[in-house]
Amino acid sequence: LIKEGLGGGLGWSLETDEFRGNCYGDKYPLLAHISKKLNGPVVRPTINPNIRPTVGPKPTGKPTGPVRR
Repeated sequence: LIKEGLGGGLGWSLETDEFRGNCYGDKYPLLAHISKKLNGPVVRPTINPNIRPTVGPKPTGKPTGPVRR
């Protein structure tokens, strides 16, 4: 696509990609390869186990409108 100067491409049959990661160890190897060739290497986010998710304030008071059921 890049070499030919095309503006886009079409993947016809992506259901044969490995969506569970059982065969190659990584999920989506076909899509990852296409992405790597077009956009560069896939950078996987790292998760810091020391950071806890933030929690918003607890609601106060009563509902202002009727309760829908």
